Amino acid sequence: MSAASLLPRVLPRGLWGALAQQLQASSSWMSNAGTVLPASFTAYDVGRSSNIKWHEGAVPQADKEKLLGQKGTVLWFTGLSGSGKSTVACTLEHALAARGKATALLDGDNIRHGLNKNLGFSAEDRAENIRRIGEVSKLFADAGIITLVSFISPYKRDRDSVRARLEAGRFVEVYMKVSIITSCLDPRTRTAQKLRRSQDDMDEVVMCFP
Repeated sequence: MSAASLLPRVLPRGLWGALAQQLQASSSWMSNAGTVLPASFTAYDVGRSSNIKWHEGAVPQADKEKLLGQKGTVLWFTGLSGSGKSTVACTLEHALAARGKATALLDGDNIRHGLNKNLGFSAEDRAENIRRIGEVSKLFADAGIITLVSFISPYKRDRDSVRARLEAGRFVEVYMKVSIITSCLDPRTRTAQKLRRSQDDMDEVVMCFP
């Protein structure tokens, strides 16, 4: 579908008229079926363009936080599988909700059912797994949401890269320090190890934590 037919449908009449007038002021735009569009423009051109720029929203983060009465923050739970990350994060989310706080819970297993379903458990895929969820958690925090993230995330460099994307004080790392013996007592963990990881891979993950 071209922008000529798409934009008038999704924009209010008054807004589309004002936008069309602005576009018409440029000589590089042409008339097409009563709307003003570039000759080769379609609704999908942005993704292929090399001229992609960051656009700041019209509502500052501080204003969103004022509306919610809270500070957008990422609470990042890390640790071995079976260490209690998801349990603690879920319990904390209930406590925050009871206090009227807006939250988002991003769990590693849940994310791999959708956004990251195409990733495995190699070092490269683990890094991309964390990079993606780091960007998602930042979007939530920028909107003023208290974001609880529960991921094994064994590599410090990956966690630090997420931390660097947020303002100081908006990334709180929570390390669930339990022994490998305690972790392996969880039946779900033993099954996950058999299905998803070789012994060498699991050894590497264990060594990454203190």
